[in-house]
Amino acid sequence: MKKILFTLGLCSVFFLSTVTVSAQTKETKQDKKELREKKDKTEAIKLAQKNVANIENLNFSFYPNTFEPEFGVTNDLTGMGDFYFTVDKTNFYMNLPYVGRFYTNPMAMTPANAPINLTCSQFLYSVHSTDGVNIQVTVLPADNDVTRVLNEGIRFVFYLNKNSGYAKLVVTADNRQEMTYTGTFN
Repeated sequence: MKKILFTLGLCSVFFLSTVTVSAQTKETKQDKKELREKKDKTEAIKLAQKNVANIENLNFSFYPNTFEPEFGVTNDLTGMGDFYFTVDKTNFYMNLPYVGRFYTNPMAMTPANAPINLTCSQFLYSVHSTDGVNIQVTVLPADNDVTRVLNEGIRFVFYLNKNSGYAKLVVTADNRQEMTYTGTFN
């Protein structure tokens, strides 16, 4: 009888210690999960702040994945890095495809041989955000050489989401059909 009580006593001590260790392990797993989530949130906030700082300081690059003429079908772009729009405080550089319609036709230009390929050092810009996540950046070239005939009245409006890195660029001009590009920015 003493042996049975002794064995039951040992089993109960072993069982209670196992339950305690199991509860501690669950708490530890939950703590680790909370710490990981907190770290991920902190990293996302830092990335978003960096993106905002680059946008507000007008120092970012846009890389389109697709383009769509005003009255057309969305087309995928191949050759990442071949098409871009980079803007900083002093200049913007861009090379974007154009397949829309021209409203004037100087020198027999066609959409196939007239991409939007500009470099400009004189421009105006504005940055606007209503919710702190979605930001609208408008860039207007002021350089007369850039805004001649085909590019007269050209303006670039970026719609950027600082959390996801998603961007949309709408290009309008007096003598060209509107084009929309979607892609990413950094």
